[in-house]
Amino acid sequence: MEPPRPRSTIALRLYTHRRRFKHSLGMRIIGEGIETKHQLETLQELNCDEIQGFYCCKPVLAKEVTHLLQKNFLIAPQQVFQSDDPHDCS
Repeated sequence: MEPPRPRSTIALRLYTHRRRFKHSLGMRIIGEGIETKHQLETLQELNCDEIQGFYCCKPVLAKEVTHLLQKNFLIAPQQVFQSDDPHDCS
């Protein structure tokens, strides 16, 4: 009998299979709740299409969302932050 795999290995295999399946259907993968540089780098290595979370932008008020949408505020994991502060949404 094979020894149990660490949870992180199992999670990585599940993610990889789900990513391949969703991409084969033309779907995009969005990493949610990204809070650290390590999480961002991991998703970059795993070819995640987009990210969402405190690491890329602090929470904003509802009235500020319109401004972000008007300037087409999307960050792909491969995109380099232009600001020294990754939480700077301006």
